[in-house]
Amino acid sequence: MFLKKPAKKTVYDLMVDPASPECLVEFLKWFLAPAVTRNSLMTQLGKQVPLLYATYEGKRVKCLMASRFDDIGINEDLNVSGGYTLRVNVGQLTNFSTTP
Repeated sequence: MFLKKPAKKTVYDLMVDPASPECLVEFLKWFLAPAVTRNSLMTQLGKQVPLLYATYEGKRVKCLMASRFDDIGINEDLNVSGGYTLRVNVGQLTNFSTTP
């Protein structure tokens, strides 16, 4: 008898899951949108890249990008404006918020 592994949630699953924190959903929508859409939102509507912080292995981290491959680029330096140091699966992050 084989045991089925539970299906892990993808970034797309999290975007439509009502239990997902709003800050995570907005972050994922931003980074999974086509670049031309993001650029238009920034230049024409003055929108800014959403801030997202999470906990990874007991430490607070700043989330700096998301990919359609279910990973998030993170950095332990909470003041950094760009440049992630590690890419982790979204399922490894918890305690999402817009503040450190």
